[in-house]
Amino acid sequence: LLHLQLRDPSFRRHFLLQCAVFLGFCTAPLYKGVDAKAAEAVNKRVMAAIRQTPPLGDSFADAVALAMRREEGWVLWKRENCKDFERVAEAPKPPPLPAPAMRKRPRPGAATSSVPPERRVRLGNPELDRLWNLSEDN
Repeated sequence: LLHLQLRDPSFRRHFLLQCAVFLGFCTAPLYKGVDAKAAEAVNKRVMAAIRQTPPLGDSFADAVALAMRREEGWVLWKRENCKDFERVAEAPKPPPLPAPAMRKRPRPGAATSSVPPERRVRLGNPELDRLWNLSEDN
């Protein structure tokens, strides 16, 4: 019956996934009951079989391998009594460059002021300001 069940890709994938999880446990640093080299060889055969199982066997095998690596890291972290993660401080990012200053363009035909901006006089009305500051001798 198992031979017929293994023809079903869904069942085969499920069975091989369980084998990969068990073999990952057997090759963990904490477990000493199994020959690690033999378990690793069988695990390679299981992963090769997962890659050949349709649909999308390669991407599923990559996902299984990633999950097993994370599981191994989690087991090591638990074995070391859940030590805090220490990350290297990132270099501070340089401040963004300021936007280029925008200048107003004079309107064609408009009278431009010859008075420098630091010497302009403000009279409270834009039209009076413009007329007063047309020349410096006003």
